[in-house]
Amino acid sequence: MKPLSWCLRLLPFAILLAASTAVAAGETFDAGTAWRGNIVRNGNGALESCAVMREFDDDSVLSFALTREQDFFMIVSNPRTRMPPGGAFGVRYMVDDGVVYQAPAEAMRQSVVVDLPDNAALRELLGNGHWLYLNELGDVGYSLQGAKQSLRAMADCVTRQLAAETGPVKGASAIVAGLASGGVVAELDLYASEERARVDWLHMKTVMGGLLDGREPLFLTRTRSKDGRSFTLLRVGGFAGRDEAAQFCAAMRAKKQNCVLK
Repeated sequence: MKPLSWCLRLLPFAILLAASTAVAAGETFDAGTAWRGNIVRNGNGALESCAVMREFDDDSVLSFALTREQDFFMIVSNPRTRMPPGGAFGVRYMVDDGVVYQAPAEAMRQSVVVDLPDNAALRELLGNGHWLYLNELGDVGYSLQGAKQSLRAMADCVTRQLAAETGPVKGASAIVAGLASGGVVAELDLYASEERARVDWLHMKTVMGGLLDGREPLFLTRTRSKDGRSFTLLRVGGFAGRDEAAQFCAAMRAKKQNCVLK
């Protein structure tokens, strides 16, 4: 298993630098059935992870992410989940009426990121199951219908993307330069570290629906003059103009997410 700092490596869903490519912000793959596939890249255009997600009628979202290093994560977003962000704890999970497993987890906003064993056997277990139960999150059950096809598509996505990497994605540095040189941007939040900002970016992409599709993140590290401590700003670009950016922020704030035009 990965150390507890694993959560900060989720873009490593970085989980997650300077900026992703325009394609990265809204790049998808066919995950089949009711699941949606998303591809996440770093600022150089290299693959960070492929993820599949399914939204349910109660507004909860179940996601699985597989990184380029074959680290396997489960992200559960549920409006009814109330845990302090950054809190680490253990989660027990069970597929159908089978064996109860336990894995380390960390709470982030209304989501919980679970560090799953890095093996294909667990993906096969989930794919062949009907229901996934999570004991520490209110004994909630999530349908795994279609998960077998989607989890295989996720693994295939990582394989294909890594095989296709022959060099940096063209235009990635241009996107970073464009964001940093005065184009209108929306500032989403401030973080104690770039790693935490990257993790939250992936979380936002999971729970904000299509609001972040086609948007490029920019992680800016600054230093406070009064105490010398560094912090990271998460900003988003890709807007045609200030009016579009204002509409974007209004939609983000409607979902209880900070958003200020810069």
